[in-house]
Amino acid sequence: MTDDKPVRKTGRPTGDSGLFNSSLEKGLSVLQAFNDGRPSLTLTQVAAVTGLEKSAAQRFTATLVALGYLQKDQTTRQYSLTSRVLQLSANYLRCHVLLERATPYMLEWNSRIGEAVNLAEMDGADVIFLVRYRSRNVVGPALVAGSKFPWYISALGQAMVAYKPAGERNRILAATNPVSYASQTLTTREALEKRLETIRTDRFALTHRESFETEISLAAPIFGPSGDVVAAVGTAVVTPQWTVDDARARLAPALLDLAQAISSPSQISRPDLNV
Repeated sequence: MTDDKPVRKTGRPTGDSGLFNSSLEKGLSVLQAFNDGRPSLTLTQVAAVTGLEKSAAQRFTATLVALGYLQKDQTTRQYSLTSRVLQLSANYLRCHVLLERATPYMLEWNSRIGEAVNLAEMDGADVIFLVRYRSRNVVGPALVAGSKFPWYISALGQAMVAYKPAGERNRILAATNPVSYASQTLTTREALEKRLETIRTDRFALTHRESFETEISLAAPIFGPSGDVVAAVGTAVVTPQWTVDDARARLAPALLDLAQAISSPSQISRPDLNV
């Protein structure tokens, strides 16, 4: 799921736009230019990926080198991220109340069931991994904490979007231009809407061959104190070790119990979001 496209600009916010700092946005775009498909970049490549003028790219890369977030290979003249970038994500994860609450339940589930378990949130119309505890049967080995991918290709994303308020669901669907990642990826709005209706009936999402050919993925929504969906917990298993029927019968009930345990205590039942 490597993203080789130019860094996406989020644009100025609609509220407090006078406080928006475009220089900070540009500096962050330089850090975002590096991913698993672009681990090292020359200055010219940084400018091309971010859309910055070369002189601006030079200033930002020099600053980030001085601050320790980038390093420059003097032989190849390529820049790459340093481990200092991890401090930002580590601070986020250490301060994440939901993750702190979920961790013991997820570890117990992983040990008892023997399959991978993942926790994810939405970032716009994308799913972003917070943590995953793997099994011996690795699915999507490149997926780590911080990995991001479109909501519609995974049970995690589908489970969260299904429980968004109707207006937000419609906005996400309208902004989604699905492309095929595997043989059974849902690529029409009609198919996606039908799937979301099924999820709200079943209370969990199940996908097969929608992101990887050998993957069966299941997920259930997690609700916060106000009743809003705030995350999803899921698992991914591989064929032929599992069939869809076995996964539905054996894993879905366990995932629903896990999601209920992680959700805020006041949200032990599913809110009615079919409005």
